[in-house]
Amino acid sequence: MLKITNVDHSKYPIGGLSYNKADLKRLLGKPALRPGDDPKEYWLLFEALATSLEPHSQIEWLLVSDLCHREWEHRHLRTRRIQLESYFEADAVKELLLKIGVDALQASKLSMRWFENHARTIETVLKKLKKAGKTRDDINLIVMMQHSDEIRLFDQCIAQNELSRFQIRREFDRQREAALKRELMNQALSKQETKVDYHKDEMPQVPTPRNSAIEHSSP
Repeated sequence: MLKITNVDHSKYPIGGLSYNKADLKRLLGKPALRPGDDPKEYWLLFEALATSLEPHSQIEWLLVSDLCHREWEHRHLRTRRIQLESYFEADAVKELLLKIGVDALQASKLSMRWFENHARTIETVLKKLKKAGKTRDDINLIVMMQHSDEIRLFDQCIAQNELSRFQIRREFDRQREAALKRELMNQALSKQETKVDYHKDEMPQVPTPRNSAIEHSSP
């Protein structure tokens, strides 16, 4: 599932760390998946993020893991937001159908098919509502009047998730920039030391003066 061992770090002037699948699982731990989540899909997402960001250190790998978790949660939140609104719409459809004289059994069946996003049923319901002077706006109005708090809560969760993803990505970029600066500084220091050693070797050797005793002859 993971093909991280061949990540190319050559385009960055800093030393990268490459892990195989077993090493990564020990480093990152088991992902927090819900019942029914496909681990293969999760690791495919992780691989895509790792290939794109090319983490170079353990901290960067951990940040990629955090970002993957947030991305995975974002998928769930968006899906559930749509499902929740569809459920509220189905209730509103049933309410309107009952108001325009559709019997309870048929209204229940039509609302259920509406929730399942059955195209022909949606067309049938909208035609019935149009005959009674109702439109889709009436459905949306009922949903917002009765369920605005629930929808607002989901929207807040999605916004918080987006903020977390942004913060993780910003921290990743900060770590990468700091590592690059450290490596460039080390390279500069290494070149400076090499230059000093080179000039030391090229300097002419000055002979060491010998201490000679001055002899004085007596008259």
